[in-house]
Amino acid sequence: MDEDALQERLAVWRRAGVLTAADVDRIRAFEAGTTAPPPPPRPADADRRGRLAEVVGYVGAAFTLGAIGLLLAETWPDLSVWARVALAGLLTLTALAAGGLLRGRRGPAVGRLVGVLWTVGVVGVAWTAGIVAADVLAVPLRWMVPTVAGSAAVVAAVLLAVGRHVPVQLATFVALGGAVAGTLFALAPLEPGALAVGTLVTGGSAAWGLAGAGGWLGPRRSAETVGAAFMLIGTLVLTGTGWPRSALALGVLLALVVVGLSVPGSRIHLLYVGAVGLFVTVPQLVFALFSDTLGAPATLLTVGLLLILMAVAVGRLRRAQEAPHG
Repeated sequence: MDEDALQERLAVWRRAGVLTAADVDRIRAFEAGTTAPPPPPRPADADRRGRLAEVVGYVGAAFTLGAIGLLLAETWPDLSVWARVALAGLLTLTALAAGGLLRGRRGPAVGRLVGVLWTVGVVGVAWTAGIVAADVLAVPLRWMVPTVAGSAAVVAAVLLAVGRHVPVQLATFVALGGAVAGTLFALAPLEPGALAVGTLVTGGSAAWGLAGAGGWLGPRRSAETVGAAFMLIGTLVLTGTGWPRSALALGVLLALVVVGLSVPGSRIHLLYVGAVGLFVTVPQLVFALFSDTLGAPATLLTVGLLLILMAVAVGRLRRAQEAPHG
């Protein structure tokens, strides 16, 4: 509807009493703020080319991996050390360079392909570093994990800073966690127990999620989801200590915090993570506290109440998300 037709209809509706003067003013103000011409539509050919490039890239990667597997199975034991390093390095550089060349192209399909290629490159860095550490530098076994994971973490962090792709972010999380944990295990005079491992996982994952929520680590949604999920997993690891009830209580508390954080910003992904955490931790805590008196009935009642609370929370969150568009 053009501007003149809109004004004419508004005048008719105002005279008929359908709209008040205030309603007419609000509609005019809203339309005035939305009259900017929409961005030109993206050509359909460009979208098709992007999807085609993504499919071809995945198929090519599958064939390449299959060929590499056959090649390694037949010839890897006969290759010299430097030939192994060269082969692994070449494949790694190919994946990284291919992702870099595609990075300037637009489109979500190409973006996903770049993320996958760079993630393959990060795995290749770990592979190459492992060959160099084991066969060239003769790194002691206890330092192998920090060396390999640390090398991959450095490259993954750089790639994540360049283009914030979800697969690269997950690779960075895994590599960084492996590097930190491997270093602590290598330095510890005794093998760390459940308390040390659980504390490391819980604290590190919480820091990861907070970094994503603060905008320092992107994409935000995946960083928050991974951080919250592994934070709750860390509390389950803590149940292997001498204080399982305290660990479960901490898990329930953190799950409630995650659910609470999902409401202000309509972060429904946090609601799901927190709800799963409650389903896992609350029945265990109830059974640990009241196993001698209530047992299974209390656990079933708790799960039922949690399901009801989750349904209410999801409904309210959906309503909050739809309200601005209603």
